[in-house]
Amino acid sequence: MKIFQDPKKQILDEKEEEGMGVAAIQYGETDAFIQHVKTQLWLSYQTSEVTKKGLGKVEEKKAVALKDGHMDDCFVFFMALEEESKSARVIRKCSSVLNRFLKGIGALQREGNRANDWTRVDLREVLKLMEDLIDYFAQPNEADEFEVKQNRLRALRSRQDLFQEEGVLNMILDTIDKFSQMEALPDFAGLIGEDTQMIWEEISTYLYLLVAAMIKGNHYNCAQFASAQRLDWLFGRLSNPQSAEGILDVLYCVLTESPEALNMINEGHIKSVISLLEKVGRDPKVLDVLSSLCEGNGMAVRSSQNTITQHLLPGKDLLLQTKMRDHVSSMVPNILVGVVEGSAQFRRWYFEAEVEHLEQMTNTTPYLRIGWANTVGYKPFPGSGDGWGCNGVGDDFYSYGFDGCSIFYAGKGRQIGNAPLCKGDIVGCALDLTIPEIRFTVNGMPTFGCFKNFNVDGYFFPVMSLSAKVRSIMCTTRAFPSFAPKRFLGQH
Repeated sequence: MKIFQDPKKQILDEKEEEGMGVAAIQYGETDAFIQHVKTQLWLSYQTSEVTKKGLGKVEEKKAVALKDGHMDDCFVFFMALEEESKSARVIRKCSSVLNRFLKGIGALQREGNRANDWTRVDLREVLKLMEDLIDYFAQPNEADEFEVKQNRLRALRSRQDLFQEEGVLNMILDTIDKFSQMEALPDFAGLIGEDTQMIWEEISTYLYLLVAAMIKGNHYNCAQFASAQRLDWLFGRLSNPQSAEGILDVLYCVLTESPEALNMINEGHIKSVISLLEKVGRDPKVLDVLSSLCEGNGMAVRSSQNTITQHLLPGKDLLLQTKMRDHVSSMVPNILVGVVEGSAQFRRWYFEAEVEHLEQMTNTTPYLRIGWANTVGYKPFPGSGDGWGCNGVGDDFYSYGFDGCSIFYAGKGRQIGNAPLCKGDIVGCALDLTIPEIRFTVNGMPTFGCFKNFNVDGYFFPVMSLSAKVRSIMCTTRAFPSFAPKRFLGQH
């Protein structure tokens, strides 16, 4: 910070001055001492080691004003970046609201709900602050371009580091501790009142979600929770169903971003997670935490795996609540059609299939799909994964199926009708490789859905996928009366 913009003029003036010259502060170069003009007190800082629940011993620096300045209390000025300047404003606002909130909770606990500090607290303001901070620490969109995504990730890491250094993360953990102390009081509901209880519960959930957002993807912040004491603090709070969702997010971040925490997991921790399965069922977040307990850095954690197996599988079916599905078989004729450059082969193909027998053997609906598949990737076989194995036509990215009510592709169906196939129905399947397009008919009536603009690499062939006690006859337009569209007549 110089008096004159012209550096040459500044140098000439300094030469004329006797002694050390006019004081000039330059960014990143000059050490400066800061003194309050009115009180003549010098700015310094005081370091203290405090114990935080969930974090253990941490070092805190607090700004203080001293009558006598110290030689090591010098400061270096730097030009703040736009992102850092914005984060500083957010930190000031966040610290102000949280400090007022913490004072209000303390007064509420000591003096009751008529305390002045508590009446000055606006819970809706605190709730909005939590929501805004969660958005502020949101991960970049997966659809963003690579460069844009990397820039946003760097900005996010900078925010997370700055909030950790300024003690905001510790302040949020203090707020969580205060919440737990208040909720443990016997007259807690009457103390805060019915009107504010719902907002209180929302804030309680958001606090953990905010902690998860502030440490997600940041190894340094996650590593601070990788100690036995801090993990006990986290797992011990899973018993509260209201905050379990947020705690699971925090645990998942810690276990995935800081694999050293896996070495401190004990049997009690795993039991507390399994107990959530008994309370809330097969919640995806619970399963994600259990999965992260079993693997770290690509290596299996056998102790956790064995503990989960011993306590989860015997006599329980919490993870075995899958769905019974009939064995599905696929029938294909020995015919392949496709598009080859320079070939005069027909590009429009049509076949029909008549439902001869349809009988329900189990409590599940009989499985019957008819359509086209491609040699590039369609391989029907019993296996594990989405759809419980036994892939039929329409269960992958290389086949297109129809069951009378819906058309299927990639394992997902889209409803186009309400009448399921029954005995005697004739399903027509038309393949037009000039568009390309696949259409279906039922007893000569066209359906409302079709497949268009799909990949024509490889060769196509008709497929019928059916379960037990289902029979269907595949026929061409020459053997039986046909419902083929006019543009497909003579091409079969």
